[in-house]
This record gives sequence, structure tokens and C-alpha cells, in this order.
Amino acid sequence: MNKNSTYFHVIETENELIIDDRLEVNWKEIIFYPLSFFYMGFYFREQWFVILPLVLLVSISYLFFRFFAWVFYKEIRINKISKRIEKTHFFIKRERSTILIDAVFSSSNISFVNLERSGGVKYLLRYSTYKKHDLLVVKSEEDKMFIKAILLQIG
Repeated sequence: MNKNSTYFHVIETENELIIDDRLEVNWKEIIFYPLSFFYMGFYFREQWFVILPLVLLVSISYLFFRFFAWVFYKEIRINKISKRIEKTHFFIKRERSTILIDAVFSSSNISFVNLERSGGVKYLLRYSTYKKHDLLVVKSEEDKMFIKAILLQIG
């Protein structure tokens, strides 16, 4: 099974379930989004000395955001055989750190917390042991139900 979204990926093999939050590089978005700011900047030709630095700052900031979202990411790994759940941080496909969340995965420790911001609702995937581990922010109800169904199958 392989479920791909724009902000998370689920890869399920016979021994392991991997959920990662790596943003893929979308070249069209990286090129056309900053160009739209330049187009809007030409609308204000009288104040070009104010608009041009602002447009450059926003465009460069967006490019850095997309680059760092692609470079730094994390994976949640659940081993189906040993029932271990781990969170691994990566830097360009190189493992930086691994945190053992629980030696024995239990689906009863999984919960979703509602996050209401800017008039929209997002869900925070949380795994609770003696400590609360915030694993992933899920943007829609459908994705929440999809992840919940997969995690209930495992444990």
C-alpha cells in the first residue's frame, strides 16, 4: 500500500509502516509562485522602490521555506513484528536522530487533537505513553480517518 498526499506519505510493507512528512519538490510551484509576486509588483509601478524589495523578500523566503521543508523531515516507523514505534529525523535522506516512542505499539494510545486556527480545523496525531508525543499534523477529516484505520489495523 502506498498513499501519497501533498504533505504526508504512507508506505506499508509486510514488516513495517512508515509515515513521513517530507514535502516533495514541485518545480512548477517553485517557479510560478514567485513570478506571480513579480507580476503583482508591476501593478504598483509608481512605488517600485518599495514593492520590488518586498517582492524579492517574499519570493526568496518562499524558496527557502520549500527547500528546507524538502531537506528536513521526519518519519514515523511502526514495526509490525516487534510492535516498536519510532520517530526518526532526517537531513537529506541521512538519519540525524531516532527516538524510541514505545517498545510495544498500542492503538489505544493514539489520539487526534483538534487544532482550530484561522477558521479551519486541523488534527494533531498524538501518541501517549508516560509522555505525549506529537507526531503529525493532518489537514483533513478524510486523511485523519485514513491514518486512524491503518493504525487500528496494526495494533
